[in-house]
Amino acid sequence: MPLAQLFPPAIYERQWHSIQEVFETGKLLYKEAISIFPRGKVWLSTWLVPLKDPVDGTDSVLGISRNINHIKEMELSLREAKESLEARVTERTQNLERRSRQVQAAAEIARDITQTKEMTDLLTEAVNLIRDRYGYYHASIFLLDESGQTAIVRESTGMAGEEMKRRGHRLAVGSR
Repeated sequence: MPLAQLFPPAIYERQWHSIQEVFETGKLLYKEAISIFPRGKVWLSTWLVPLKDPVDGTDSVLGISRNINHIKEMELSLREAKESLEARVTERTQNLERRSRQVQAAAEIARDITQTKEMTDLLTEAVNLIRDRYGYYHASIFLLDESGQTAIVRESTGMAGEEMKRRGHRLAVGSR
């Protein structure tokens, strides 16, 4: 039976070119491709083996194909699992790096605080280090009043912080 009657036109063309390649090179050829048949798509692995006449060289080609859908499905599952794991590793690495920077910043703040004698200098240094090391846009330090019921801004960064300090900004403990 002619090859053109065995396969749909697109598959026939691909197979014909592959067979011609084996005839021209005399070398074994392996290919994997999706083939569309009336019953649906099928991944085929195909070996084309040159059959050689001792005198004339390659005189025919043996083709062996098999359905490898299950292998391709496993490859896809493995690829998706790998991508998912890589994304999780990246996310966890970023989280660890962020936490490491935060711990380092806390250590620097603690070190600098122990070297500062004046409370106002200490608060200014601490609020700036917190803002810079943790990457915040704004930072403020509140201290409790004598009653322990109200937190009063004692140091803050930026123009908004200056305004909060000027107004004596207060928050009731436990408020939102």
